[in-house]
Amino acid sequence: QQQQQQQQQQQQQRQQQSQSPGWDYFTHVSSLNQLLHMATQVARDAGVAGNHKYLAHQIALLYQCLNQVKGESKPFKKRIEEHFEAVKHLTESAESPVMPAAMQQWLRGVTGDIAALLRTYPPAATHKLDPLLRV
Repeated sequence: QQQQQQQQQQQQQRQQQSQSPGWDYFTHVSSLNQLLHMATQVARDAGVAGNHKYLAHQIALLYQCLNQVKGESKPFKKRIEEHFEAVKHLTESAESPVMPAAMQQWLRGVTGDIAALLRTYPPAATHKLDPLLRV
């Protein structure tokens, strides 16, 4: 099985090397879009008391999206890490949990800041265009 995994990794590396320079850019823009969508969904759900049960899971997905984007995402990851355990404890402690207003405000603040950054089209995204502009 280990040999099969190595063969798959080698095949993926060959495919990546043969792709056009624009492929990295489109993959990155797709990740940015996924992050924006997740941030928007979490912000929306934070404002609806009946949707708080799965917010810890959604925040974990948001964090994974931040990991894919890299670059400007470090400050957001830190802000999420600082509050994640409290959100997780709250959502696991009741059948129908309701986040306190301060926690909802924090979550809307983080997700709003993520969305605002993405809407400015961060430098990390435009940097991925460089190979296309040199063609």
